Amino acid sequence: MNEVDKNGRVHIEDDDARAASSPGILRYILAISLILAIVAMSIAWMTGALTQGSVESAATASGTAEAAEEDVDQTDGVVGDESLSE
Repeated sequence: MNEVDKNGRVHIEDDDARAASSPGILRYILAISLILAIVAMSIAWMTGALTQGSVESAATASGTAEAAEEDVDQTDGVVGDESLSE
């Protein structure tokens, strides 16, 4: 197990130095944790997208186009204000 070379340095095997074995289970724990995190984030994203109302849908490109079609007569600014064009 322990060896001393001609210069007086002690060489110890990896398992003896760590005082533990390395079965490699950590990679499985990391992989399972990564998969669970991806699934949890996907569920949160999908449920949020499915439950959005009309106010939140106006923030999307298709929601903005639909809102523009519905509110053709109403404007949000100076555009179309006839009192300023005189």
